[in-house]
Amino acid sequence: MLLVVGASPVGIGSSVGLDRIGKGLRTAPRDALISLSTPRSRLATAFGVHRALDTTGAFLGPLIAFVVLLSAPENYRAVFSVSLFAALIGLGIITLFVRNRPARRSSAAPISVRQALALLCDRRLRVLTLISCAFGLVTISDAFLYVGLQRHIKFDYSFFPLLFAGTSLSYMLLAAPAGRLADRIGRRRVFIGGYVLLAVA
Repeated sequence: MLLVVGASPVGIGSSVGLDRIGKGLRTAPRDALISLSTPRSRLATAFGVHRALDTTGAFLGPLIAFVVLLSAPENYRAVFSVSLFAALIGLGIITLFVRNRPARRSSAAPISVRQALALLCDRRLRVLTLISCAFGLVTISDAFLYVGLQRHIKFDYSFFPLLFAGTSLSYMLLAAPAGRLADRIGRRRVFIGGYVLLAVA
């Protein structure tokens, strides 16, 4: 999309908005598939493994971007083109090779949007939603930290993707062990501990 809209603020904003909508649409079914396919005692481990695999792509992507920018400095259009090509390969693999398990027949009626929103009347879910929103407001994007680092150290912009690669590598290596730890000592402790470390950072 960014290749098409160019420098138009409206186009860029629309592209980012559509990207976030797409992420929201795919995240809930994916998380449901993971949670319904995993024993409750190993739920955190399953999500940790998922995050590790997901971050593998986030690790390789910046490395590829670094190589592209090294061979063609400031040619960001080439980076976006390679990214689009990788996305199409992933979509092809999902379409051709991934199969859902047969759904179990259920006599339950489909859940409406109104019924889903009514869940917020549950005090526990309402508190959890408010806490999640508060955490979201204070979460700092990695990119902001990288920009601040670049301004202080003044390194070449072609090395910028390596910062994303380093973060992704750490995430990739720690996600599954953190999931196992959460299953062992409690998910709440690991969850809060992660935000404490974020605040320190």
